[in-house]
Amino acid sequence: MRSFIGLSLLSQGAYAASPVSKVVELLKAMQTDLSAEGVADKEAQDKMQCWCKTTLKDATADIEESSSTIESKTAEISEQTGKNAEAAAKAKDAEAKVAQLRKELEEMTAVRESEQAKFQETEKELVQSIGALESAVTVLSKHNSFMQVGSTKDITQVSKTGCSSTHGIESRKKEFYF
Repeated sequence: MRSFIGLSLLSQGAYAASPVSKVVELLKAMQTDLSAEGVADKEAQDKMQCWCKTTLKDATADIEESSSTIESKTAEISEQTGKNAEAAAKAKDAEAKVAQLRKELEEMTAVRESEQAKFQETEKELVQSIGALESAVTVLSKHNSFMQVGSTKDITQVSKTGCSSTHGIESRKKEFYF
């Protein structure tokens, strides 16, 4: 009966399915899986190293470019700051000059207004004097018989123009002084 049991176990695959053989087969399957995973991991690691190298190279280039840009922009800022300070100084000088010119304009305007007021006062007095002289000449020519007829015309001309010929004045002096 033993042989029958042995044969029946063999025929059922019990020998092939013994616990040790299962472990061996599991270990072989694991070894195959691990080998496949090792190859996949190696490929992934190679890709990662390539990516890291490329990224590091790109990052280094970007950092160098950024450093160069920073230096350039810093120099440009310094230059613009200098120009700004220069422009501010020019603006301040221009404001001071404008203030000085306004002050001078106000002074000149005050002088001009003063001169204009004096001129208007003098003109008013002269116009009044001319009017009074014309009236006096008219009155005197009517009431004074000792004046010659041509002398009234000369006096009126003198009062209107403000001058006369020296000949007329000299001849009139001789007439009044005997």
